Formats: sequence, C-alpha cells, structure tokens
Amino acid sequence: MDDLELQKLLFDLESDRVERKPSISSPKDIRHTICAFANDLPNNEKPGIIFIGANDDGSCSDLEINDDLLKSLADLASDGITPPPVVKIEKKTLSEHNYAVMIVKPSVNTPVKCTGVIYVRVGPTIRLASSEHELRLTEKRQSKDLPYDLRPVNLASINELDEVLSDQYIRWFDYRFLVTAIVQEGGSEIVCNLPVRSFAVVNKDILKENSRSKIDQLKSLKLIDSTGNAPTVFGLLLCSTNATKYIPGAYIQFLRIDDTSDENIMERIIDKAEIYGTVVQQIVGIEDKFKAHNKTRYSYSITPAVTKNDYPKKAFEQAIRNAILHRTYENSNAPVRIKWYNDRIEIMSPGGPYGNVTRERFGEPGLTDYRNPNLAEALSLLGYVQKFGSGLGIIRNAMSENGNPEPEFVAKETTVHVTLKSTQQPS
Repeated sequence: MDDLELQKLLFDLESDRVERKPSISSPKDIRHTICAFANDLPNNEKPGIIFIGANDDGSCSDLEINDDLLKSLADLASDGITPPPVVKIEKKTLSEHNYAVMIVKPSVNTPVKCTGVIYVRVGPTIRLASSEHELRLTEKRQSKDLPYDLRPVNLASINELDEVLSDQYIRWFDYRFLVTAIVQEGGSEIVCNLPVRSFAVVNKDILKENSRSKIDQLKSLKLIDSTGNAPTVFGLLLCSTNATKYIPGAYIQFLRIDDTSDENIMERIIDKAEIYGTVVQQIVGIEDKFKAHNKTRYSYSITPAVTKNDYPKKAFEQAIRNAILHRTYENSNAPVRIKWYNDRIEIMSPGGPYGNVTRERFGEPGLTDYRNPNLAEALSLLGYVQKFGSGLGIIRNAMSENGNPEPEFVAKETTVHVTLKSTQQPS
C-alpha cells in the first residue's frame, strides 16, 4: 500500500476500512479495532487502517511518533488477539505530518477474538459480534484457503474427539476454560483433558444466548470441519490422544546422553522416551523429563549458600513450546527431537522459518508468523504462550539471568535448531 493511497484513506471519512486515534490513551479500543479489521465482516478483502496521531477529521494531533510508540503498538497487536493477526506497523509522513500507521490484513482464519470476544466493524462503529455475525465469519472462513491446522482429516472420524470428550454433552461454560466448553460430569472433568486457566475466553452475555447443537459448537471451536464429518488437524492435535495415527510426526523424541557427543551413543543413553498424546500432554510430559534431569547445584563459597540450576526452567519451557507450536505437521513424519548431553540441550523442530520470518530475519525482536495459527490461539488461551513474538527474547533473558552461555538459534530450510548450553561447561 503506497503513501498516496494511505493519504487518500486518511481523509476519507466515509470509509469503513479506516479508524483514527489521536493517541494511544485507550489501548483497549485499538486492540478491539485490530480484531474487527482482521475479521473483515463487510468482506472488503482489503486491509483495515488505523492512523495513530490523527483526529476524527484526519488532521494531525501532533502526537510524537517515536520508536517507543511503535513498540507499544506492536505489543498491542500481539496482546490477547487470537488467532494472531498480520499487522504491519510503520511511521508515515502524509501531507507533511507524521502518523503511526497500523495496516491490518483480513484474516482467513475468522472469527478472530480479542481476549475471547469477537469484535466486528459495522459501518463507522466497532461492535461486539452477535451470533449471526459469528455465523457469517465462520462461513467466510470456510470459503478461504485454510491454514494447514484447520484442514479436515477425512480419514479420521469425529469419534476421535468423542473418545477424549467421553461422548459427554458439551456446553458453553463461563470464562475459565480454554475452548469455552467442558464435559459436564460433576463440574470437574475438563474438555480435552486441558488444565484450568484463569482467563477470559468468551463473553457471558453470548453464552446465555447460545443454544447451538454439539456439532455446531465443535465447528465453532474449529475442532471439526464445516461439514461436521471430520476432525480438523487442530482438533486432533488438541483433543485426540491418538493423533499420530493420522499425523505421524505429532510426538516428541527424547534422549539423555551421558556424554558431550554422539560417539558410542547407544552405550551412553541413560534415558529415552517417546512422548505422545495431545499437545498439552506432550508439553507436560517433556517438562516432567526436564525436572527429572535438570540438576541443582549449591555454592557454599558464598554466604548464604547459593543454588543454581544447570538450565533455567523458563528457557526450556519456551524452547519446547515454540518447537511444538511452530513446527510443520504437514508432509513430515519427523517428531520434535531433544538430545540432552552433559553440557547442552539440543532441540530440533521440523519445518524451517515460515511466512514473514525468513532465514535471514529469524530471531528479530517482535517478528513473528504462524503456520499453525489455531494451535497458537489455543496455547495462548491456555497460558502456555504469554505473548506472541516474545519466545526467543524470553529464552535469551532467562539464560542470561541464570548465568548460562548465550543460546544458539539456527534456522535451516527444513528445520529450526535451538541449543541451550549448561552453566557447567567443560574447561
């Protein structure tokens, strides 16, 4: 989108593709607008534009457009909006005045939610979506070229999900569970064996109005396809303990090697495991392995004595969750592989960088894209992903604070490798 088109839109007071904000004093409104533009209810099939530093008539509010402001806007675009939208943020000089411009690409993965609530643009206003709006957004998604994690697995039956749900009646619940549905069994069993998290997923008023069938709810949750006949890849990854029957690489391979190399590796393996199940069960399983092998060391040369782990828990968690989230599940039978040596942990994730994240730009702060956007949404709502685009920064900071060497990130064409080095390095 060139500057001439942006300038025209800035002063087009009739366009439903434009929102103007004199400042960022109301970040919640900006996030709602990003969500609404990503949903593109009018089906413009063109980006929505948010001009920061612009009054309602398009005139400049004289807001200072600096790097801190642009960073704050990038944080807003990645905070609680799921599936994560594609938002380009840049400083522009239009009619000799400076503005921050947020260009929001319409999502193919609607409905997009902001803290669990769907917002849409209706004429000049941003509104809470009605059930009719949500249906339209779901139907719109079905006509698009879907991301791989939303494609139907036609060889599988929706009974693969029913096994996990114990064929119980699924109903809308209040806002404390991931996919806004639970198995009704004394109020204790949670859908898909997912842990409880305290977060807003869906607005209570919407829940009260909802009277959809079980199949319609599963469609809305994107666990089954629009025909109601097959689970999606996302549905199997999130809700089936038998996902590898249809997605062969959907597991984790773990080796603990009592050495610093692969020489005589078969004689040096002291623990090995293949961890299956839902993505959540895989995360829990591999993090249990981490707890079992991560040594705590004591330094008595300092009073009081200081304890330090070989590896910081937060760094390992982020590395493994990123590996599960960003890997390719398409055309690959390879699992996520972890080799734990005496001096380092190596994590290999199938599938190279994706979309905006190229090999050359891999690791840039705030740069992110998602080949599995629905899985990203689920892990975010579960609390396993705190903030989109911040995983590598969290790893670096955690390693530094624990006294570990700098982590290594190597992006290849078909794999991404992460190496975490121990505090106990050989002399």
